[in-house]
Amino acid sequence: MLANMESKGFCPDCRGKGINHLALSEYYYSTSIECPGCNGSGTYTDWASNSK
Repeated sequence: MLANMESKGFCPDCRGKGINHLALSEYYYSTSIECPGCNGSGTYTDWASNSK
C-alpha cells in the first residue's frame, strides 16, 4: 500500500484528502481534523518529511 500511495503522491495516513475522518463522540473534542502525518496537505512528500 505504501508504494501505491507513493506512486500516486498521496499521504498514506489520510489517503490524499488532508483530513482524518474520526468517529467523534460528545467526549472527544479536537481543534483540528487535519492529518497529522502530512499537516493537512495530503501529499506523500510532506508525509515522508514528517515521518523521519
